[in-house]
Amino acid sequence: MKKNQLLVGVILLSILVLAGSVCAQVSDRTFASETITVTGAEVKSLTAVTYTVDAKKAQLTFEGADVRYTLDGSNPDSTTGHLLQPNSSANAVILWLGPYELRGFRVISTSASWNATVQATYYKN
Repeated sequence: MKKNQLLVGVILLSILVLAGSVCAQVSDRTFASETITVTGAEVKSLTAVTYTVDAKKAQLTFEGADVRYTLDGSNPDSTTGHLLQPNSSANAVILWLGPYELRGFRVISTSASWNATVQATYYKN
C-alpha cells in the first residue's frame, strides 16, 4: 500500500513540475522584434538597444542565403562558425537563444552575391 501511495505522490509531483514549466513558458511574452539583412561578407549582430537587458530569450528565423553564425562574440567567416542552410529543407530554420547568447550572436552570409534575412523576436517574463 505504501509503495502505491509513494508512486502516486511521485506521479503527482511530476505533473505539477511539468505544469509549472508549461506555465512559465506561456507567461513569457514578446516585447520587441527586428529584421536583420545579412549581405556579403559583412558580419552582423543583434541590435542591443532592441533586446536590452530585459530579454530572457529570442527566437531567430533564417531565410535566404546560407549563413554561418557564432554565439561567443567571435566573428564567423565563410568557413568558420555554425553553418545554417535555410533553403536546403522545407522546414524553417529556427534558433532559440538565451540572454548570454543574444550578446554573443554574430552572423555572416556565405555568399557575396546572396542576402540572408534573420527575423528576431524577443521574449521576457
